[in-house]
Formats: sequence, structure tokens, C-alpha cells
Amino acid sequence: MEQGRATTSYARALLEWALEKNIAKETYLQSEKLRLFVAQNSAFTELLHSPIVTFTKKKQITEAILKDFAPNLISLVTIVIKNQREKNLMNILLVFQRLYRDKLGIIQSHVETASELSDERKKM
Repeated sequence: MEQGRATTSYARALLEWALEKNIAKETYLQSEKLRLFVAQNSAFTELLHSPIVTFTKKKQITEAILKDFAPNLISLVTIVIKNQREKNLMNILLVFQRLYRDKLGIIQSHVETASELSDERKKM
């Protein structure tokens, strides 16, 4: 994951904004939905990177798509598009997620089991 200054700056700004508005957890969850959406939808990525599509059109399409599953991230994506940093979007989301987990002391782990874990065990 590339962590250039711009990528980190966007991620930090998003985290500070989300914490200030008391929507950090919701924004974190939406950032994962957006990350998965971008990873699975090459047409959306092509749209963002297209030099033919105007900023206004990209903004309209992005708002229409994100309003249903990532409304807290519409402004971020709009700014990213406006500043022509579309190629950094995935890394911005990943850095934001790492900063969020670091801030709250959340540790990620991977568990492999022979049988499926109960919901109670998953929460531990």
C-alpha cells in the first residue's frame, strides 16, 4: 500500500472530520463498502480515470452511486476527483481504515478454524 503524503493527508482529514462529527465508526464501515465496490467494479474505476468524462459528470454519477451505501464519503470522493487523485482513492481508504483502527486500538486478526465460529466467539 503506497502511503504518499497526499494519500495520508486525505486519510487523516477524513478521520478528523468523522471523529469531529461523531460518525467515525459509520464512516469506517462505509469506507470498507466503498473499497469493495471499487475493487469489484472496473467500470466505476474506468469512469473515475477517464479524461473524457467531465468533473461535473463524474461528481453526479458518484453522488448517485454512493448516496445509498457510502453517503459519508461523497465529499471525499468529490475532492479526490476535483484534485485529480483518483488513482489514490483505494490507498486513501486503506490508510483511513488503518488510522481509524490505530486510533481506537483495534487489532485485526485472521482466524482459521476447522468448523465455523459461533457469533458469540466472533465477538470475542
